[in-house]
Amino acid sequence: MSIDDNIRKRRKELKLTQTKLGQLVHKSSQVISNWERGYTTGITIEDLIALSDH
Repeated sequence: MSIDDNIRKRRKELKLTQTKLGQLVHKSSQVISNWERGYTTGITIEDLIALSDH
């Protein structure tokens, strides 16, 4: 399973919208959407840590 699939799966498990997840990790919903669709290949370590905290 790729990182984009993991982000989407976990977000849905937590019943979060892309907008709400974006607010939690201080990113726009567009950034979250791009992550989930695999459009962004360079997710920073800081962003991964922020995601893992939620």
